Amino acid sequence: MILALDTATLTASVALADDRGHALVSGAAAVRTHSEQLLPLVDQLLAGLGASMRDVHAIACGAGPGSFTGLRIGLATAKGLAFATGAPLYLVSSLEALVHAALAAGVPRDALLVPCLDARKREVFLGFHRGNQPVAPEMVCAPERIASSIAQVAARELAPVVLFGEGAQRYRDHAAIAAPIRDDLPATPPATSIAALAHARRATDPAGDPVASAAPTYIRPPEITPPRPKSV
Repeated sequence: MILALDTATLTASVALADDRGHALVSGAAAVRTHSEQLLPLVDQLLAGLGASMRDVHAIACGAGPGSFTGLRIGLATAKGLAFATGAPLYLVSSLEALVHAALAAGVPRDALLVPCLDARKREVFLGFHRGNQPVAPEMVCAPERIASSIAQVAARELAPVVLFGEGAQRYRDHAAIAAPIRDDLPATPPATSIAALAHARRATDPAGDPVASAAPTYIRPPEITPPRPKSV
Protein backbone atom coordinates (compact mmCIF):
# COMPACT_ATOMS: atom_id res chain seq x y z
CA MET A 1 0.00 0.00 0.00
CA ILE A 2 0.89 3.66 -0.37
CA LEU A 3 0.33 5.99 2.59
CA ALA A 4 -0.13 9.60 1.49
CA LEU A 5 -0.49 12.80 3.48
CA ASP A 6 -0.86 16.48 2.76
CA THR A 7 -0.62 19.25 5.35
CA ALA A 8 -0.10 22.26 3.07
CA THR A 9 -3.33 23.89 4.28
CA LEU A 10 -5.48 23.89 7.41
CA THR A 11 -7.08 20.70 6.08
CA ALA A 12 -5.04 17.62 6.97
CA SER A 13 -5.59 14.96 4.31
CA VAL A 14 -4.55 11.30 4.58
CA ALA A 15 -5.14 8.42 2.17
CA LEU A 16 -4.22 4.79 1.70
CA ALA A 17 -3.91 3.52 -1.87
CA ASP A 18 -3.10 0.16 -3.37
CA ASP A 19 0.24 -0.42 -5.08
CA ARG A 20 -1.25 0.85 -8.37
CA GLY A 21 -2.08 4.21 -6.79
CA HIS A 22 -5.84 3.59 -6.61
CA ALA A 23 -7.35 5.03 -3.44
CA LEU A 24 -8.64 2.52 -0.92
CA VAL A 25 -9.71 4.91 1.83
CA SER A 26 -9.12 8.55 2.74
CA GLY A 27 -9.89 11.02 5.47
CA ALA A 28 -9.50 14.72 6.15
CA ALA A 29 -9.86 17.06 9.11
CA ALA A 30 -9.83 20.83 9.50
CA VAL A 31 -7.23 21.42 12.19
CA ARG A 32 -5.61 24.15 14.21
CA THR A 33 -2.42 22.13 14.42
CA HIS A 34 -1.66 19.09 12.28
CA SER A 35 0.33 17.43 15.03
CA GLU A 36 -2.91 16.70 16.91
CA GLN A 37 -4.75 14.94 14.07
CA LEU A 38 -2.27 13.53 11.56
CA LEU A 39 -1.16 10.29 13.20
CA PRO A 40 -4.64 9.55 14.63
CA LEU A 41 -5.99 9.86 11.06
CA VAL A 42 -3.33 7.43 9.83
CA ASP A 43 -4.13 4.96 12.60
CA GLN A 44 -7.87 5.26 11.93
CA LEU A 45 -7.51 4.52 8.20
CA LEU A 46 -5.16 1.59 8.76
CA ALA A 47 -7.49 0.11 11.38
CA GLY A 48 -10.44 0.49 9.02
CA LEU A 49 -8.66 -1.74 6.50
CA GLY A 50 -7.40 -4.15 9.13
CA ALA A 51 -3.86 -3.16 8.14
CA SER A 52 -0.75 -1.83 9.84
CA MET A 53 2.36 0.10 8.84
CA ARG A 54 3.93 -3.26 7.89
CA ASP A 55 1.56 -3.25 4.89
CA VAL A 56 2.79 0.16 3.68
CA HIS A 57 5.31 -0.09 0.84
CA ALA A 58 5.71 3.62 0.06
CA ILE A 59 5.04 6.94 1.77
CA ALA A 60 4.02 10.06 -0.13
CA CYS A 61 3.85 13.58 1.23
CA GLY A 62 2.68 16.91 -0.14
CA ALA A 63 5.78 19.09 -0.29
CA GLY A 64 3.95 22.39 -0.57
CA PRO A 65 3.91 25.23 -1.16
CA GLY A 66 1.67 25.98 1.77
CA SER A 67 1.64 26.64 5.49
CA PHE A 68 5.21 26.61 6.79
CA THR A 69 4.26 24.95 10.08
CA GLY A 70 1.92 22.48 8.40
CA LEU A 71 4.55 21.45 5.84
CA ARG A 72 7.18 20.92 8.51
CA ILE A 73 4.84 18.76 10.61
CA GLY A 74 3.69 16.73 7.61
CA LEU A 75 7.16 16.08 6.28
CA ALA A 76 8.58 15.30 9.72
CA THR A 77 5.80 12.73 10.17
CA ALA A 78 6.38 11.23 6.71
CA LYS A 79 10.15 11.05 7.25
CA GLY A 80 9.73 9.44 10.65
CA LEU A 81 7.43 6.77 9.20
CA ALA A 82 9.82 6.21 6.28
CA PHE A 83 12.78 5.77 8.63
CA ALA A 84 10.79 3.39 10.85
CA THR A 85 9.47 1.20 8.05
CA GLY A 86 12.22 1.47 5.43
CA ALA A 87 9.57 2.46 2.86
CA PRO A 88 10.67 4.92 0.14
CA LEU A 89 9.52 8.52 0.48
CA TYR A 90 8.03 10.53 -2.38
CA LEU A 91 7.49 14.28 -2.24
CA VAL A 92 4.75 15.69 -4.45
CA SER A 93 3.85 19.31 -5.18
CA SER A 94 0.67 20.20 -3.34
CA LEU A 95 -0.37 22.44 -6.24
CA GLU A 96 0.22 19.56 -8.67
CA ALA A 97 -2.01 17.39 -6.49
CA LEU A 98 -4.79 19.97 -6.89
CA VAL A 99 -4.32 19.82 -10.67
CA HIS A 100 -4.52 16.01 -10.59
CA ALA A 101 -7.77 16.23 -8.64
CA ALA A 102 -9.20 18.76 -11.11
CA LEU A 103 -8.33 16.52 -14.06
CA ALA A 104 -9.94 13.57 -12.28
CA ALA A 105 -13.07 15.72 -11.95
CA GLY A 106 -13.17 16.12 -15.72
CA VAL A 107 -11.78 19.59 -16.47
CA PRO A 108 -10.51 20.00 -20.07
CA ARG A 109 -6.91 18.85 -20.41
CA ASP A 110 -6.14 21.62 -22.93
CA ALA A 111 -7.19 24.39 -20.51
CA LEU A 112 -4.73 26.42 -18.46
CA LEU A 113 -5.26 24.97 -14.98
CA VAL A 114 -4.44 27.44 -12.20
CA PRO A 115 -4.61 26.04 -8.65
CA CYS A 116 -4.52 28.81 -6.05
CA LEU A 117 -3.72 28.23 -2.37
CA ASP A 118 -3.87 30.74 0.46
CA ALA A 119 -0.30 31.66 1.44
CA ARG A 120 -1.40 33.83 4.40
CA LYS A 121 0.24 37.25 4.88
CA ARG A 122 -2.18 38.47 2.16
CA GLU A 123 -0.51 36.36 -0.52
CA VAL A 124 -1.43 33.33 -2.61
CA PHE A 125 0.47 30.48 -4.24
CA LEU A 126 -0.26 29.86 -7.93
CA GLY A 127 0.53 26.93 -10.23
CA PHE A 128 0.14 26.74 -14.02
CA HIS A 129 -0.53 23.49 -15.92
CA ARG A 130 -1.79 22.24 -19.28
CA GLY A 131 -3.03 18.77 -18.53
CA ASN A 132 -0.55 17.32 -16.07
CA GLN A 133 2.39 19.33 -17.45
CA PRO A 134 3.57 22.53 -15.73
CA VAL A 135 3.94 25.43 -18.18
CA ALA A 136 5.32 28.05 -15.77
CA PRO A 137 7.02 27.98 -12.36
CA GLU A 138 4.94 27.95 -9.20
CA MET A 139 4.85 31.41 -7.68
CA VAL A 140 3.65 33.53 -4.78
CA CYS A 141 1.98 36.89 -5.26
CA ALA A 142 -0.38 39.39 -3.66
CA PRO A 143 -4.11 38.96 -4.40
CA GLU A 144 -3.99 42.14 -6.46
CA ARG A 145 -1.55 40.43 -8.84
CA ILE A 146 -3.51 37.22 -9.39
CA ALA A 147 -5.17 38.45 -12.58
CA SER A 148 -2.02 39.95 -14.15
CA SER A 149 0.08 36.88 -13.26
CA ILE A 150 -2.44 34.55 -14.88
CA ALA A 151 -2.87 36.83 -17.89
CA GLN A 152 0.86 36.65 -18.68
CA VAL A 153 0.81 32.85 -18.85
CA ALA A 154 -2.61 32.61 -20.50
CA ALA A 155 -1.55 34.94 -23.31
CA ARG A 156 1.37 32.65 -24.08
CA GLU A 157 -0.61 29.43 -23.78
CA LEU A 158 -3.68 30.70 -25.69
CA ALA A 159 -5.98 28.55 -23.57
CA PRO A 160 -9.11 29.08 -21.47
CA VAL A 161 -8.34 29.45 -17.76
CA VAL A 162 -9.65 27.13 -15.05
CA LEU A 163 -9.06 28.84 -11.70
CA PHE A 164 -9.74 27.02 -8.44
CA GLY A 165 -8.57 26.46 -4.87
CA GLU A 166 -8.99 28.00 -1.43
CA GLY A 167 -6.81 31.00 -2.29
CA ALA A 168 -9.07 31.99 -5.18
CA GLN A 169 -12.10 31.53 -2.94
CA ARG A 170 -10.66 33.69 -0.16
CA TYR A 171 -9.66 36.50 -2.51
CA ARG A 172 -12.60 36.10 -4.84
CA ASP A 173 -12.92 39.80 -5.68
CA HIS A 174 -9.37 39.87 -7.07
CA ALA A 175 -9.25 36.33 -8.49
CA ALA A 176 -12.54 36.51 -10.40
CA ILE A 177 -11.07 39.24 -12.60
CA ALA A 178 -8.81 36.57 -14.12
CA ALA A 179 -11.47 33.87 -14.68
CA PRO A 180 -14.63 32.42 -13.13
CA ILE A 181 -13.72 30.54 -9.97
CA ARG A 182 -14.57 26.83 -10.04
CA ASP A 183 -16.02 26.22 -6.59
CA ASP A 184 -17.01 22.70 -7.68
CA LEU A 185 -13.36 21.61 -7.81
CA PRO A 186 -11.26 20.61 -4.77
CA ALA A 187 -10.15 23.62 -2.72
CA THR A 188 -7.25 21.90 -0.92
CA PRO A 189 -4.84 19.15 -2.03
CA PRO A 190 -6.35 15.67 -1.55
CA ALA A 191 -4.04 12.92 -0.31
CA THR A 192 -5.61 10.56 -2.86
CA SER A 193 -3.96 12.64 -5.61
CA ILE A 194 -0.67 12.68 -3.68
CA ALA A 195 -0.78 8.88 -3.68
CA ALA A 196 -1.58 8.65 -7.40
CA LEU A 197 1.25 11.01 -8.36
CA ALA A 198 3.70 9.16 -6.13
CA HIS A 199 2.72 5.88 -7.77
CA ALA A 200 3.48 7.39 -11.19
CA ARG A 201 7.02 8.16 -9.99
CA ARG A 202 7.65 4.74 -8.46
CA ALA A 203 7.94 3.05 -11.85
CA THR A 204 11.02 5.10 -12.77
CA ASP A 205 12.25 6.04 -9.30
CA PRO A 206 11.88 3.08 -6.93
CA ALA A 207 14.26 4.61 -4.37
CA GLY A 208 12.22 7.79 -3.95
CA ASP A 209 13.53 11.00 -2.41
CA PRO A 210 16.45 10.87 0.06
CA VAL A 211 14.74 10.76 3.42
CA ALA A 212 17.44 12.59 5.38
CA SER A 213 17.62 15.59 3.03
CA ALA A 214 13.99 15.80 1.86
CA ALA A 215 12.68 19.33 2.37
CA PRO A 216 9.43 21.24 1.77
CA THR A 217 8.90 23.63 -1.14
CA TYR A 218 8.34 27.01 0.47
CA ILE A 219 8.69 29.28 -2.63
CA ARG A 220 9.09 32.27 -0.30
CA PRO A 221 11.51 32.31 2.65
CA PRO A 222 10.18 30.79 5.88
CA GLU A 223 9.09 33.29 8.54
CA ILE A 224 11.58 31.83 11.01
CA THR A 225 15.14 31.21 9.90
CA PRO A 226 17.32 29.12 12.26
CA PRO A 227 20.37 31.07 13.50
CA ARG A 228 23.66 30.27 11.80
CA PRO A 229 26.22 28.43 13.94
CA LYS A 230 28.85 30.72 15.37
CA SER A 231 32.26 30.32 13.83
CA VAL A 232 34.91 28.99 16.16
